[in-house]
Amino acid sequence: METEAECREAGVKSVIQAIRILNALAQSSGPASLKQIAARAEMAPSKVHRYLHSLCAGDLAHQTGKAGAHDLGIGALRLGLAAINRVDIVNRAGDALPGLVQAIRADAFL
Repeated sequence: METEAECREAGVKSVIQAIRILNALAQSSGPASLKQIAARAEMAPSKVHRYLHSLCAGDLAHQTGKAGAHDLGIGALRLGLAAINRVDIVNRAGDALPGLVQAIRADAFL
């Protein structure tokens, strides 16, 4: 099984960079400036600008208002909703229940 570092090395670097930018947008409380996104993603603003252009073209990000701040786009919303729809809440809760029972030292039922 590959470590996280090995996965990063084997991955497509441009995709990994785009994911860093999307994560930076996700961590913001709302639309963010290019400088804020670049700082959060630990990348040069000029590089982030090029990636944002592509992410906007793919609807994963969008530019808001005259100030030019960026935020997550409708494509990111679609991905998030698809991920939520695939979460098996009952089985995940069932898997976590023994640890909860042990931690709180009480009976629990699902």
